[in-house]
Amino acid sequence: MDDGFGNANMKDDRNSEADRPFARYRYRLEQCTLERLQQWNEALAMSAMLAAMDPWHTLGYTADQIARYMVRDDPGLYRYLVRIDDKPSGVIGVRYPWLRGATIEVIGVAATHQNSGLGSALVEWLVEHTRHEGGNLWAVVSSFNSAARRFYAARGFVEVATLPDLVCTGYEEILVRKQI
Repeated sequence: MDDGFGNANMKDDRNSEADRPFARYRYRLEQCTLERLQQWNEALAMSAMLAAMDPWHTLGYTADQIARYMVRDDPGLYRYLVRIDDKPSGVIGVRYPWLRGATIEVIGVAATHQNSGLGSALVEWLVEHTRHEGGNLWAVVSSFNSAARRFYAARGFVEVATLPDLVCTGYEEILVRKQI
């Protein structure tokens, strides 16, 4: 029986609807709870946080633009609010399926929780959650975002391609891949 947090008696065959990746509304991790992001006010609050940090700040994204992305109808994009002690503390968005796996489209952690292991916990959750879904976890990182490049490299991601003008004219994005 499922308690609503993804803590269920799991079957090895993964045939039930609840066992497919990102089917649940809520997941409980050791450090936090992930809850499907659906409300405009929560999306706007998280988007204001993202718009103030890189890469979004340098690329000129507004909180309103990011919030619209967070709540738009897109059945292949799963967006979760990260809660610590029931307080919004970050956001993660993952596209699935994508190139024999999943891709992280957005990951942002509030400044008060950066360097706490939360970002690592989110990536570890994705690895475990998609391990049997194709063998890849992808992300795209802005070339100027040295901190993000170090973050992904430290978690076993390898830079595989440079994509000029992908997100914004005049900037390069780097496609990174972790084989799982």
